[in-house]
Amino acid sequence: LLFLDIEMGGIGSIEIKNRLERSNPATYIVFCTSHSEMMGDAFGRNVIYFLTKPLSERSVQLVMNKATFFTKDHYRLAINSKTSLLCENILYLHAEQKHTVFHTKDNKIVSSRRSLKSWLGELEALDFCPVSRSTAINLRHYVRADEKKVYLHQNTALSISRRFQPILREKYDAYMLHVAGL
Repeated sequence: LLFLDIEMGGIGSIEIKNRLERSNPATYIVFCTSHSEMMGDAFGRNVIYFLTKPLSERSVQLVMNKATFFTKDHYRLAINSKTSLLCENILYLHAEQKHTVFHTKDNKIVSSRRSLKSWLGELEALDFCPVSRSTAINLRHYVRADEKKVYLHQNTALSISRRFQPILREKYDAYMLHVAGL
């Protein structure tokens, strides 16, 4: 996360933004300025916020929370000694005997020797939610649920336990409020 003043000496902040958009999409930029007329040039893929000077502690904290949320997608999860996955690419995971199996957007299936319960301790903070004792979904890919099924993008339907329905509603509501910045 970079806080850049729109008016910087030497290499300009707009040029830094342009270079980062080409080379490092996981770097987020917050522009700080007292010159709102220059904001149009500063918009870009990596730009997540504009702050006006003087900065307040509250506005910086808001930006930090937003950046933390965005970095979850780029978090690389080490599944086993040979494989890691970006969180945004994981659709769901489920327990299979003593293993946990990860299913991705590009139809990869990756197995881990860790238990689902062990994974959930790490993944709940990354917006994953259990929908049964043996399955957890990535809330980024949640579409809807009915009494028996949870539907994800890519026409994936999974069983949901009645016990987990209120948990899913609560976690998804919190997730959406966070996405909206509330």
